[in-house]
Amino acid sequence: MKIFVKNALIKISITKEIIESKNSKKLQKTLSNFLNKALKTTNSTKTLEIKVCQEDYIEIYKVLLSKFNLVKAAGGVVINNKNKVLTITRNGYLDLPKGKVEKNESYISAAPREVSEECGISDIQITGSKPIKTWHAYYDKKRWYLKKTKWYKMRSNQNSGLNPQVEEGITSVDWRSKDSFLKKETKTFANIKIALSLIE
Repeated sequence: MKIFVKNALIKISITKEIIESKNSKKLQKTLSNFLNKALKTTNSTKTLEIKVCQEDYIEIYKVLLSKFNLVKAAGGVVINNKNKVLTITRNGYLDLPKGKVEKNESYISAAPREVSEECGISDIQITGSKPIKTWHAYYDKKRWYLKKTKWYKMRSNQNSGLNPQVEEGITSVDWRSKDSFLKKETKTFANIKIALSLIE
């Protein structure tokens, strides 16, 4: 399980090694310290690696749920007939379209709806059967949130008439090459690069 805090990373893995059991209080303190440091450092790329045995994995998941408010989201990695990726610029960052899953809505229904709303696109079809899941933690209005996003591979032939959803902080919608996200000068997020692994 990988949780990004901006571009810092919390990596939780199950190990078969014999390790000391980590109790709930220790985990909460470790997480709190790391989150506070990541929040204060704009471009932190540090990694907190927590190795747990199978028995402790459920315990740490409970700690996470107690620390964060869970947010469910869905989005799309949309490709056109020129093999370009549908991108948005939100709050100055290059991003992919995604949004919250509404009550009683499935991830697979929410994904194309959010892409359509954020980009003003109507011609979209889900082409991949298995989504990629990312985790992203953020701080807003004095509360921590943990966003679980499922990304679906999609296709569209609509190359014009794109319209950014400005009320969501989106200033532009463009078709770009996948390499646009890999340039050093590009302001984007590490979890977006994971989502892009849906395409070759």
